[in-house]
Amino acid sequence: MSLEIIKSIKQAEQEAERVVEASIIRARDIVSDAEKQRQTILGNALKEAKQESDEIMKKSEAKAQEEVQKILKRTEEEIQLLKKETEPKINRAIDFIIEKVVKVNGNS
Repeated sequence: MSLEIIKSIKQAEQEAERVVEASIIRARDIVSDAEKQRQTILGNALKEAKQESDEIMKKSEAKAQEEVQKILKRTEEEIQLLKKETEPKINRAIDFIIEKVVKVNGNS
């Protein structure tokens, strides 16, 4: 009877070793799967962050371009206004200079 008990114990120990080995293999698989999932999640998060960043940049560039156009338009309007305001003064100055040159040359 003691030989059967020893065999039974030995079989139980072998079974226990197989269960432990299987558990270790399963644990490694779980860790490996978790690492793959982590990489996938991280990759997706980085991709989404890049897409959001690109979208924000596009919107910012469009807004900046819009502001630039507004500033250019305002500046052009101011230039035209200054030209309109200064044109009569320039013409009067030209007439004045021509008149002086004609008088100086006419009196010689």
